[in-house]
Amino acid sequence: MDQEIYVKEVKNVTEEVVSSISSLIKELGTTFEPFTKETLEKILRSENTFLYIAIDQMTNKIAGMITLCVFTIPYRTKGWLEDLVVDKSFRGRGVGSMLLEHAIEKAKSQKVTSLNLSSSISRNQASKHLYEKHGFVIRDSHIYRLLLSYE
Repeated sequence: MDQEIYVKEVKNVTEEVVSSISSLIKELGTTFEPFTKETLEKILRSENTFLYIAIDQMTNKIAGMITLCVFTIPYRTKGWLEDLVVDKSFRGRGVGSMLLEHAIEKAKSQKVTSLNLSSSISRNQASKHLYEKHGFVIRDSHIYRLLLSYE
């Protein structure tokens, strides 16, 4: 793993963080709503959502991010990982592993009993290998989605 990169939880709203996350989201796809200062503020107000960024110490550039959402249902506390993405220029340096490890440790500290993520079928083999390396297994289930619109 790259020793010049460290991971931290986002605790404050800055233009640099908003801009960097906005750029990273574009690497996930093009069908998302714009990421704004207000969006980041809403995330940071949540007691159940934890946003981590990887930072290159040499350039102070944000190299990647991951979001952990924790929620309690009647019989356990569960976690869901979203938006693990690493900037193209930082891939292959262990940044994804660093981000996953921080999210997993936070999930453990929150007493999460199962941690889930979804990965698009179109993701490359490296992504799948990363998840499996950290102990994730493919579940025998279907994920259903209902898109809601508000006008």
